[in-house]
Amino acid sequence: MRVTLWILLLGCATALADSRELSLAEALALAKVEAPSLASAALDSSSSALSRNLARAEWLPSLVVAAESGLSSSDTESDNPNVDSKSDSRSHAASLLLDWPLFQGFAGQAESRRQMLLGEQGELEAARAADLALLGVAQAWYGLHLAERNLSIAEESVELSRNRVAQDSMRVLIGGGSAANLLNARLALNTDLRSLSEARRLRDAASAGLASRLGRKGARASSSGGLPPDRDLSDAAAFERAVMQGNYRLRSQRSSLAQSAESRRIARSGLYPTLSLEGSAGMRSTHTDPESGASWDSDNTNWSAGVGLSWPLYTGGSQSVARQRASIGERKSRLALQALEAQVAGEWQSAYSAWQNRREQLELAASSRVLAGRQLDLREEEYELGRTGALDFRDAQLSLANARRAEVEARVNLQLVRMELEMLRGTLGPFLDELLAEN
Repeated sequence: MRVTLWILLLGCATALADSRELSLAEALALAKVEAPSLASAALDSSSSALSRNLARAEWLPSLVVAAESGLSSSDTESDNPNVDSKSDSRSHAASLLLDWPLFQGFAGQAESRRQMLLGEQGELEAARAADLALLGVAQAWYGLHLAERNLSIAEESVELSRNRVAQDSMRVLIGGGSAANLLNARLALNTDLRSLSEARRLRDAASAGLASRLGRKGARASSSGGLPPDRDLSDAAAFERAVMQGNYRLRSQRSSLAQSAESRRIARSGLYPTLSLEGSAGMRSTHTDPESGASWDSDNTNWSAGVGLSWPLYTGGSQSVARQRASIGERKSRLALQALEAQVAGEWQSAYSAWQNRREQLELAASSRVLAGRQLDLREEEYELGRTGALDFRDAQLSLANARRAEVEARVNLQLVRMELEMLRGTLGPFLDELLAEN
């Protein structure tokens, strides 16, 4: 996968440098490396992982080394000639301090678990933000793809209308055509030219939208690669169970509930004692050199070790209030989880129904496009033979253009809804990785 990603990134750099187009796989690969929103999500995930490590570090001992060195000078005035008036003193000291929280009450263990849960929740939020950013890139690419296909259809409609104007003009010149038909053909051409201009504007707007998602200029969707294959959803019941287990918001809320439970344990453990191992070892050396020539040295080594005990026997009722508030917080988290489960279940039902509807719409749109193509061929043949009017030909032309646009839009909507289902399940990242590997 990593080799594939770097190959795609090399192709992306070339494509952007030459102002060529981007396929969906190239856009996703580029977003994974350079999109600002994804880079921010990656930093948030790293920060949350560090928070989990910090929670583990609270149970480890700490060692502090301290050292000092000094020089002092004193000058004493005295009437006694046997007393030195000036002396210099040098001293050096070093110490090692140990602090190890052996037992912080049950509150210490609960706080450590709560901090780890908080770090895991942060990683879940970062993963959800990354998937939302990838979904935004995919939606922008599909929007550009749809705009380009509509532009292509508009260009073909203009070409067909121009051919019709040319044919009707020739018929009028040789006396076998109708001026009304020529006028209708010119009006149809003007209408198609306006539609073409609007299609170009929408294509440019979609291109700018994708470029902003990628943090790049001039990014364009690939018209040659086309859309990835549609993904079926074989077992809806299993998918629904996976949604209720893997949804990012549900997992985050479950983490909040677990944190509330740990907070309740912390509040209940407020009256338990705490123990810590404390120790120190040090050495001090002093050298004094009076001017009289007399001198003396002093070396002092000391160490200490012990266990510190702290036991809050009475806190004025604050612990009781803290326990009640923690219990209320836990109940609120449980109610919030129940409400969110109902909400996610409703979102699943809605998204799955939308996916089924989009699949039916795609089948109908594909069938309509085939029928509209046959109708246009028949109307064109009849129009050339003079068996049908210009309005019937125009209706057939518009029907085919609308059917083609509807089919492309239905396929795009089907794949986007499928991605939204994966986002709901919390598996959009692996799903897009599979698409990237296949393309």
